[in-house]
Amino acid sequence: EDEEEEEESAPKKTSPPEIVDLDSSGDEEEEEKDNKEDATAAAADAATTAAAPVKKKPSPKAKDLLLQYKSTSLHFDDMKGLFFDEMVNDSIVDLYLMILKDETVKQETRDKVHIFSCFFFKRLTDSMVSGQNYRSGDKAAAFRYTSVERNYSAIMNWTKRVDLFKMDYVIIPVVDDLHWYIIIVIKPGRCVVPANGETDNVKARRKGFNRGEPATYAVVLDSLYDASDPKRQCSVDIIRDYLEMEYKRKKANAEDGMMFDRTRMGMLRPKGLPQQTNFLDCGFFLLKYIETFMGNPPSDNMLRKGVRWMQWYDGFEITVRYMRELVYKTIQKKTDKEVWKAYQIFEEAKRDEWEPSRKNKERLHYAKRRRCMSAEVASRKERRVRHHSEPASLTAPMASHFH
Repeated sequence: EDEEEEEESAPKKTSPPEIVDLDSSGDEEEEEKDNKEDATAAAADAATTAAAPVKKKPSPKAKDLLLQYKSTSLHFDDMKGLFFDEMVNDSIVDLYLMILKDETVKQETRDKVHIFSCFFFKRLTDSMVSGQNYRSGDKAAAFRYTSVERNYSAIMNWTKRVDLFKMDYVIIPVVDDLHWYIIIVIKPGRCVVPANGETDNVKARRKGFNRGEPATYAVVLDSLYDASDPKRQCSVDIIRDYLEMEYKRKKANAEDGMMFDRTRMGMLRPKGLPQQTNFLDCGFFLLKYIETFMGNPPSDNMLRKGVRWMQWYDGFEITVRYMRELVYKTIQKKTDKEVWKAYQIFEEAKRDEWEPSRKNKERLHYAKRRRCMSAEVASRKERRVRHHSEPASLTAPMASHFH
């Protein structure tokens, strides 16, 4: 009992007071609170992501824009024309001609070259039926001029900021009845002369070209020349009609006593021009012709009747397969890389359709190849004339592919 009393009376040992940092405890509470909020937000995001469907990139479509070069637009499905046995289309021709002008023509003469769109000649000859006579006789010439005059009002503003009569070369791509060819008017200003009454354009329209030595030429480069097509035979007359109207409209208020003399412009078809062997490659021949011409135009002394193409360009060669690859690679260089990746996905999906198998290629070549005329047909006096857009034989396999 005495010992217990002593322990109770003895002073009790106390632990030292705990020092509490109020600032640190507040920070820890805030940090813990923030962590809980972040965890809650992450869980909510995860739940939302799991519930919502995953968005995929839209697949490339045929009408997606591949390239915009100046005023020309090229879409994914336009590239089909660069594959085996396909005809090149308007967009590719317009685009490549613009690129040729910027990269092939010398800089000091680039402003002296004007290239019309492929739609120019279409609009100029709208409602003019292929095969009808527009050249021989007064009535045919008057009908042709009236048709061009009616269509001129729809395209007269296309040259609002261009003076064609100051140009060295006016390039006109023509697509007519599924066939491409090109007309190059050389220095049309040489046809502008004083109106002294000696030239009557109305009379000249009826009788056609009737001068001994023209002042300039409209060069026609056609890889599948058809002398039996009246409309193609009068294509230069149509261009003369257009230039006559253009000069009247542009220079009507000049009152300088000058006029456009259509008889001073002759038509020139170089002899020995390389020709295509089927009905599909005309567009690539057109591009090769103009690429060669724009790179090195013939001099004035080489512009004469009867001149041969090889006198202008000795050693000229064309391989359609090479031209297809060249145009393809040129477009690829001008296209944005990300857009080109999307196009490659589209092309891969279309490859079976655009690039037929070897078996189908053989059938296509069989349908297109030239054939010798049978003895029975050759003996007929009045043989049926086959037009350029018609296969060599209507009974050949895959012949309907070309109609």
